[in-house]
Amino acid sequence: MKKKKIAALGLVVLSVCMAGLIANFNKVKSAQPVDEMAFFEQWGAVLKDDSDDIKTEPYALPNPDENTIIVPKSEVDKAIEFYKLQAITDAEAKVKAEEYTKKRNALYHEAVLNGFDVTDSELNDFLENQKKFLAEAENSAQANAMIDGFGDEDAYWEYEWYVYKKNLPIMKYREFLQEQYYQENNISADKKIEGDTLILGGNFDDYYEAYQQSLLNKYTFEIQ
Repeated sequence: MKKKKIAALGLVVLSVCMAGLIANFNKVKSAQPVDEMAFFEQWGAVLKDDSDDIKTEPYALPNPDENTIIVPKSEVDKAIEFYKLQAITDAEAKVKAEEYTKKRNALYHEAVLNGFDVTDSELNDFLENQKKFLAEAENSAQANAMIDGFGDEDAYWEYEWYVYKKNLPIMKYREFLQEQYYQENNISADKKIEGDTLILGGNFDDYYEAYQQSLLNKYTFEIQ
């Protein structure tokens, strides 16, 4: 069987602690000379340092009448370290990290309010599928370098369990918004599928980015 290749979007979903950060890495890499394998190994080490904090991160159900979203400081600090690894200034890293984590937590807030959650069984099944996908991928070196940097594969996947406790509701919500967007814009199935690749027809990426920006205006945020 021909092995599948992990695309940039795939790496967002596969073995990545914060959905979206790897896509940002690819953007920055085009402008900054970053050693890719060294980057992922160093990033794995950052995740290891965060592995205890994430286990105590609260996942409280959001209150629909509450306009303030709490952003865990440990999450912001982790994102700052990610951006600093890309050879940008500390000030730039802080701005990017705060924007990213505010968007992520706002999306989680909206996802849960709209009925998207995840069970322990779903989490376990999802991660088992990701392990199999990684084993079959032909360019899995980045993910493996990250696991090497983490230092312990079993502990790494345990860490990811907590990560996707927040990421999976966001992913479900994104899929819902995408399908809603297709329907509202009369984008048919044959226009969405091109070979084995789901194409984001109708500029859904632009719509989704604008939606995330609107959440930054909708809510106030406290980093603590």
